[in-house]
Formats: sequence, C-alpha cells, structure tokens
Amino acid sequence: MFSFLKEKKNKILKKAGFTIIEMLVVAAIFAILTAIIIFNYGNFTDNILATNMAYEIGLVARQAQVFGLGVRGTGGEFTNAYGIFVNLEDGSSADGTKNIIFFVDNKPTDGNGECNDESGDSFCTCSTTDGLTDECLERLTLQRGIIINGLFVKDEGGDCVFTNRLAVTFKRPNPDAIIVDQADHNIGFELAEMQLFAPRSQSPRYVIVRNTGQISVDNQSVCN
Repeated sequence: MFSFLKEKKNKILKKAGFTIIEMLVVAAIFAILTAIIIFNYGNFTDNILATNMAYEIGLVARQAQVFGLGVRGTGGEFTNAYGIFVNLEDGSSADGTKNIIFFVDNKPTDGNGECNDESGDSFCTCSTTDGLTDECLERLTLQRGIIINGLFVKDEGGDCVFTNRLAVTFKRPNPDAIIVDQADHNIGFELAEMQLFAPRSQSPRYVIVRNTGQISVDNQSVCN
C-alpha cells in the first residue's frame, strides 16, 4: 500500500512544473506583449503632447485676437493689429519649424497683415542678436520634437494652397482674422491651417483659424 502511494506521488512530482520549451514560449509571449505596450504608450504620449501643443498655439492666436480687439497699445498707438507668424524655413528643423512668433503689425508697412523686419522689406525673424528690431513680441518654441510641417490657406473657391510663410492677424473693431500667405504676399483667405507632427504619433494635429475669427484644434485636416 505504501509503495503504491509513493510511486503515485513520484509520478505526480515528475509531471509538475514547466519544461524549458514552455518557459521559452511564455518568455517570448511576454516580451512581445511588453514591446507592443511600450510602443503604443509612446504613440499615446506623443499624441497627447501634440494635442496639448496644438491648443497652446490656439491660445497664442486667441491672445493675438484679444490684444487686437482690446486697447493694448504699442509705441503710443492703439490701432495696431496683433497676430501670429509661422515660417517653415526658419532653420529650427529640417522638416518644418519649431517656432511660432507672436507679433504686432507696427512697422513701415503697418497694416499689411504681415510680420516684417525694421525696413518692412522682409519677414521678421525674432532675432535678438543686435536687439529686437522687427515686429516680433515673443517666440514660442515647440518642445519634445514636435514641429509644424505644413501650412495651408484656403480661398473662397475652396482651393487649398501650401505656403512656407503664414501670418494671421486681428485688428479692432472686427473679430475677423486677416489671413496672409506671406510667401506670395496674398491676402483674404477663408481659413488657415497649421499641421503639427510628433515623432511617434501616427496622426497629426491641426490648428485651424477661420476668417470669421474662429480658432479650433482638430484631428482631421480641412485641406487634405
């Protein structure tokens, strides 16, 4: 009787536990699941960062609208337009730009809706090397590798045009946005669209400013 129980116990012990192959399979599955989770977490994080940065740009545009409609004065003048300027070729990124310039339209070409340098012949750079001499008031720099890699303007006919330089201004007493393709110095568009891209994000974010003064952030492009 005891020998039978002992033999049965030995058989049970021999069957207990995992083989090396089973352990390797489990480890491989665990490694694959971990890699998927880490990849998706990075994508999720970049999506959140891109969304937050898009709203940050929207707030800067809203600040320009508030300044333009309010009594914010510059150099004793209270009728200047305020706006945002984006230049994809400013050298801050090989694939676009990391910078948004908040500016006041008060140089010799006052009222053209563009961000100009001191002479008014070229666009502003917001450089402080020799003192700030253009219309720039502040420069917002995007973080964590996020860039603006697309600028579009849409005319009243519904056609969207890519541009390297975009200026959007607001001037009292109207809340309407003045949208300028500063690369070609064309004005009077229906809307402007800025495309933001994060390194690990699979979907860009879009900041859209309409000529009615509406400012919004979306996951879908109006122009593409």
